[in-house]
Amino acid sequence: MFHELKYEALIPGWADGTLEVTHAFYDSKALKNAIEVCLLENERKLSCIAAHLDYKKISIEELSKRNPKVTLGFFKVRTVFDVKFVEENLKDGL
Repeated sequence: MFHELKYEALIPGWADGTLEVTHAFYDSKALKNAIEVCLLENERKLSCIAAHLDYKKISIEELSKRNPKVTLGFFKVRTVFDVKFVEENLKDGL
């Protein structure tokens, strides 16, 4: 499917515009070029690469309608409370 679409990347994103660049599918040459441009611009944030790619955004919300567990794949563990949340959900079989 990816190569049939003629995009350099398929990047999951949220309705607010936030992209999940670490969960994307990339054309390797295009990704390498985008990273090189970011480094030349002295940009160290991974989110920079999207600005240098022809990509298609895949709606995480739309994916979640098909399978609610999808959103857990994007859950960020930052605090002790987040760890507890994950532990409880794992116990419940989510």
